[in-house]
Amino acid sequence: MEIQNEHELINNQLVSFARLIAQFVVSFSNKENLSIAPENKQHTPSKQECEDLLSVKEVCKILGVSRGTVYNLRKLNLLLPDVKIGRSPRYKKSTLVKFTKGEVKL
Repeated sequence: MEIQNEHELINNQLVSFARLIAQFVVSFSNKENLSIAPENKQHTPSKQECEDLLSVKEVCKILGVSRGTVYNLRKLNLLLPDVKIGRSPRYKKSTLVKFTKGEVKL
């Protein structure tokens, strides 16, 4: 008899829990703006802008330094990338001109 009472108690608790979850789902689905993902507001560069962007390899050739030097300059905030395409930093030609002339702002 005790086992049957325990089963009924557990069953009642499960039914109560299921009702609580159902109420939560209904109240949640009735809310407006359920969008969880943020809107993608990244700037898509034009074709001209893409042609003016240089990779780290191209920056190395222009400046005559190694990749490690470019990354060290980046760590020191002396030569920051203008854009990142995926995980790749890209630099504008104008940034390199300013850097070589010493017009870099810290």
